Amino acid sequence: MGKRFKYSSITISFILYGLSYLLIGLGHSLWLAFVGSFIVGAAMSIAMGQFPYLISISVGKNSVSMALGVYVAIYSIGGVVSPFIVNPLTKLVAGMSINVFVVSGVIALILGVLCMGFQFQKKLVTAAQ
Repeated sequence: MGKRFKYSSITISFILYGLSYLLIGLGHSLWLAFVGSFIVGAAMSIAMGQFPYLISISVGKNSVSMALGVYVAIYSIGGVVSPFIVNPLTKLVAGMSINVFVVSGVIALILGVLCMGFQFQKKLVTAAQ
C-alpha cells in the first residue's frame, strides 16, 4: 500500500476514517456499523503503518527512537484530549440531530482534504530524499 500510494496514503486514511464515521453516524443499522468499523480498522492500519515510517525518514538516524517516542506520547495524549474537542463540537450541533460520529467524520474529511491540498505526505517524502 505504501509503495502504490507513496504520496497519498495519509490522505486516503483520513478520507476512509471520515467516510466510515459518517457511515456509522448516519447509518441506522447494526450491519452498517459493522461495515463502518471494518473500514475504520482499514484506515487505522494504513495510518498507523505510515506515520512511523514517515517519522523515520524525516529525522536523522540518531533521532529516530526519540522521534518515535514523541509520536507515541502525542498519540496517547491525543486520545485523552480529543473528547475535550469533539464533545463540545457535538454539543454545538446537537440541535441538528448530529452525533459524535458525524462530527468526527467531518473533522477527518477536513483533515484529509487539507493533507491533499497541502500535499503533506509528498512534501515529507521528497524532503527526506
